[in-house]
Amino acid sequence: MGVLKDYEPKRVFEFFEEFSMIPHGSGNTKEISDYLVEFAKSKGLKYRQDDLNNVVIFKDATEGYEDSDAVILQGHIDMVAVKDEDVDKDLEKDHIDLEIIHADDTTDVEGLHGEFKHDEWVTAKGTTLGGDDGIAVAYMLAILDSDDIKHPALECVFTVDEEIGMLGADALDVSDLKGKILLNADSQHEGKFTVGCAGGVIVECNLPINKEPITPYVIEFKIDGLTGGHSGTAINQYRMNGLMAMGRILLKCFQNVGMRIITVDGGVADNAIPTEVETAIVVLEENKEETIKIIKESFAEIKEEYKNTDPDAKITINEVGEQEVRALGDGSTLATIISLSNMPNGVQRMDAKRNSVETSLNLGVVRTEEDRVNFKFLVRSTKETAKMNVVEQIRALIEIFGGEIKTYGGYAGWEPNDDSKIAKILKDSFIELFGKEPKVESVHAGLECGIFSNKMEGLDSISFGPQVDDIHTTKEKMSILSIQRCWELILKTLEKLK
Repeated sequence: MGVLKDYEPKRVFEFFEEFSMIPHGSGNTKEISDYLVEFAKSKGLKYRQDDLNNVVIFKDATEGYEDSDAVILQGHIDMVAVKDEDVDKDLEKDHIDLEIIHADDTTDVEGLHGEFKHDEWVTAKGTTLGGDDGIAVAYMLAILDSDDIKHPALECVFTVDEEIGMLGADALDVSDLKGKILLNADSQHEGKFTVGCAGGVIVECNLPINKEPITPYVIEFKIDGLTGGHSGTAINQYRMNGLMAMGRILLKCFQNVGMRIITVDGGVADNAIPTEVETAIVVLEENKEETIKIIKESFAEIKEEYKNTDPDAKITINEVGEQEVRALGDGSTLATIISLSNMPNGVQRMDAKRNSVETSLNLGVVRTEEDRVNFKFLVRSTKETAKMNVVEQIRALIEIFGGEIKTYGGYAGWEPNDDSKIAKILKDSFIELFGKEPKVESVHAGLECGIFSNKMEGLDSISFGPQVDDIHTTKEKMSILSIQRCWELILKTLEKLK
């Protein structure tokens, strides 16, 4: 503890640091959920915790706000837990290590910072930071902890497993929630307010394979150093997808030399653009030099194409040599390569009216098991029909080779409300505080606002947050000054909701 102890608002940074000391990757949320329960008990606040580990904490209105409509504050408590290869941590059990770095606006390669000043950033050593969405949790706890902040009755909703399909929000019982306005602090671009989002669905494919013992020449190779990023907000950056790159290399090898796959594995989450992928193949010894040449030349072509988005991409080749292994048969190898290299991926269609992404998908994870190769995608679209059309494209390809798919974690899109009261109040507060006009727009990433808006008729929702760059990667960092400005914005907005 102590990296953030000298920063204001003090309780916000203290809670964020406490939160970071507890592992809370998606699917591993029991301990962090219990932490919230213990907090509520210590403050004498009404709360409930469900079987999925969602937590809702209630706080009465402050003086003068008793007749105001209740407000829902909402964020998710899980994070995408990713680490660099050389980091000796088990993110299921170990906490992350925070540190402060200095960077000016010249680091803004995506043009997201605009006119806002940034100097110090909080990041994590060799892991994801969890600013997405730990900062929302810190804000909510700081508000619940305070006796001085003016606000209507609050219903603070802490959801789980947002990063793997918004499972917590989807299952949450909202029957006791009375709020008419929802403030969601799960957006990462300061000065951009989100009032609509795409719907999404996870698609998991299982391709059956057979393996057989063989003793040829084994070659292992690995692609890493890719930029990666969030498969919603960064999909229009057209960054390299490591799995798709590997499929392209394997196809070229298969077309030119006799080879079989032993394993192909990469990616960590369906909603993260994969930055690392490892493959092992077998070839005849007389073809080893030609195979290595093809691997190097194919990767060089790909790297040249992606030199602006993935300048640090690299490939490592290891000649294992002659070794008895269990490799995929010829038919299974062909099915795997064709599936991997021909799957749709990335932006599928743009919304011409809004000049934004309408439909996309991300091949996020591939794993080779004993009897199958597993592919996991996240498909997104603002149009339900377009989303399901992409699902059927994946189904058609995988079923050709006797595979099957299942879909889960589906969520509807969130239609913008042109008459949103909270959007106007938040916008006015922003202008009063900072003298700048924020952008109000829809986003291609999925947001829990969509689920709550579909569950609760008449709910007026908006999403915002401080500047957090490179989420879902080990380069993730969150602006200290932006955290402070966003805190001011929250307090002024709550004060206006009288």
